[in-house]
Amino acid sequence: MRLGPVVAGPERWAPLVAPYDLARLGALLHAMDRVPGALRFHGSGGYLVLPPSRTGAGTTGWARGPLPEAEPVGGAGAPEDAGTEGAGVRGGMARPWLPEVGTLLGPIVETLTRPGVNAPEF
Repeated sequence: MRLGPVVAGPERWAPLVAPYDLARLGALLHAMDRVPGALRFHGSGGYLVLPPSRTGAGTTGWARGPLPEAEPVGGAGAPEDAGTEGAGVRGGMARPWLPEVGTLLGPIVETLTRPGVNAPEF
Protein backbone atom coordinates (compact mmCIF):
# COMPACT_ATOMS: atom_id res chain seq x y z
CA MET A 1 0.00 0.00 0.00
CA ARG A 2 1.35 3.41 -0.93
CA LEU A 3 1.01 5.95 1.88
CA GLY A 4 0.69 9.68 1.31
CA PRO A 5 1.61 12.55 3.63
CA VAL A 6 0.89 12.22 7.36
CA VAL A 7 0.56 15.20 9.72
CA ALA A 8 1.70 14.49 13.29
CA GLY A 9 0.47 16.51 16.23
CA PRO A 10 1.09 15.98 19.94
CA GLU A 11 -1.99 13.77 20.36
CA ARG A 12 -3.18 12.90 16.87
CA TRP A 13 -1.87 11.77 13.49
CA ALA A 14 -3.70 12.64 10.28
CA PRO A 15 -3.01 10.75 7.04
CA LEU A 16 -3.99 13.02 4.16
CA VAL A 17 -6.19 11.58 1.41
CA ALA A 18 -7.63 12.80 -1.88
CA PRO A 19 -10.88 14.77 -1.56
CA TYR A 20 -13.95 12.60 -0.98
CA ASP A 21 -17.64 13.16 -0.30
CA LEU A 22 -19.37 12.18 2.92
CA ALA A 23 -21.69 9.75 1.10
CA ARG A 24 -18.66 7.69 -0.03
CA LEU A 25 -17.11 7.78 3.44
CA GLY A 26 -20.44 6.79 5.01
CA ALA A 27 -20.75 3.80 2.68
CA LEU A 28 -17.19 2.68 3.46
CA LEU A 29 -17.72 2.99 7.23
CA HIS A 30 -21.12 1.26 7.08
CA ALA A 31 -19.52 -1.76 5.40
CA MET A 32 -17.15 -2.26 8.35
CA ASP A 33 -17.91 -4.46 11.34
CA ARG A 34 -16.49 -1.99 13.81
CA VAL A 35 -15.23 1.60 13.63
CA PRO A 36 -13.02 2.91 16.46
CA GLY A 37 -13.95 6.11 18.26
CA ALA A 38 -10.40 7.38 17.72
CA LEU A 39 -11.06 7.71 13.97
CA ARG A 40 -11.71 11.31 12.90
CA PHE A 41 -12.40 12.86 9.51
CA HIS A 42 -12.82 16.33 8.09
CA GLY A 43 -15.80 17.02 5.86
CA SER A 44 -16.74 19.99 3.75
CA GLY A 45 -15.68 23.19 5.48
CA GLY A 46 -13.36 21.35 7.86
CA TYR A 47 -9.68 22.06 8.06
CA LEU A 48 -6.43 20.64 9.31
CA VAL A 49 -3.42 22.67 10.45
CA LEU A 50 -0.45 21.82 8.22
CA PRO A 51 3.17 21.76 9.38
CA PRO A 52 5.07 23.55 10.55
CA SER A 53 2.46 25.18 12.79
CA ARG A 54 1.90 25.85 16.46
CA THR A 55 -1.47 25.34 18.11
CA GLY A 56 -2.65 25.48 21.71
CA ALA A 57 -1.93 21.74 21.95
CA GLY A 58 1.65 22.02 20.63
CA THR A 59 3.54 21.88 17.35
CA THR A 60 2.54 19.97 14.23
CA GLY A 61 5.12 18.31 12.01
CA TRP A 62 5.31 15.81 9.18
CA ALA A 63 5.44 12.15 10.20
CA ARG A 64 5.69 11.62 6.44
CA GLY A 65 6.13 14.64 4.21
CA PRO A 66 4.31 15.18 0.92
CA LEU A 67 5.92 13.92 -2.26
CA PRO A 68 4.90 14.74 -5.84
CA GLU A 69 3.22 12.16 -8.03
CA ALA A 70 6.06 10.00 -9.35
CA GLU A 71 4.20 7.41 -11.39
CA PRO A 72 0.67 6.03 -11.66
CA VAL A 73 -0.41 3.93 -8.68
CA GLY A 74 -0.56 0.83 -10.87
CA GLY A 75 3.15 1.21 -11.67
CA ALA A 76 4.70 0.60 -15.06
CA GLY A 77 2.14 -0.24 -17.69
CA ALA A 78 -0.80 1.21 -15.74
CA PRO A 79 -3.30 3.36 -17.61
CA GLU A 80 -1.99 6.88 -18.06
CA ASP A 81 -4.58 8.41 -15.71
CA ALA A 82 -4.46 5.69 -13.00
CA GLY A 83 -4.16 7.23 -9.58
CA THR A 84 -3.44 10.70 -10.86
CA GLU A 85 -6.64 12.43 -9.74
CA GLY A 86 -5.55 15.71 -8.22
CA ALA A 87 -1.97 15.28 -9.43
CA GLY A 88 -0.25 17.79 -11.62
CA VAL A 89 1.48 21.12 -11.55
CA ARG A 90 -0.19 24.27 -10.29
CA GLY A 91 1.47 27.60 -9.71
CA GLY A 92 4.88 26.16 -10.62
CA MET A 93 4.75 23.54 -7.84
CA ALA A 94 3.97 19.85 -8.17
CA ARG A 95 0.87 18.75 -6.28
CA PRO A 96 1.48 16.01 -3.72
CA TRP A 97 0.13 12.55 -4.42
CA LEU A 98 -2.79 11.66 -2.15
CA PRO A 99 -4.27 8.15 -1.77
CA GLU A 100 -8.00 7.50 -2.06
CA VAL A 101 -9.84 7.36 1.29
CA GLY A 102 -10.95 3.75 0.70
CA THR A 103 -7.35 2.60 0.27
CA LEU A 104 -6.32 3.70 3.78
CA LEU A 105 -9.55 3.36 5.74
CA GLY A 106 -9.58 -0.45 5.97
CA PRO A 107 -5.98 -0.87 7.18
CA ILE A 108 -6.31 2.02 9.66
CA VAL A 109 -9.55 0.65 11.15
CA GLU A 110 -8.09 -2.87 11.30
CA THR A 111 -5.01 -1.59 13.15
CA LEU A 112 -6.95 0.58 15.59
CA THR A 113 -9.36 -2.23 16.50
CA ARG A 114 -6.69 -4.83 17.31
CA PRO A 115 -6.63 -5.87 20.97
CA GLY A 116 -3.87 -4.12 22.89
CA VAL A 117 -3.30 -1.35 20.33
CA ASN A 118 -3.03 2.05 21.96
CA ALA A 119 -2.48 4.34 19.00
CA PRO A 120 -2.73 8.12 18.85
CA GLU A 121 -6.04 9.38 17.55
CA PHE A 122 -6.33 9.41 13.76
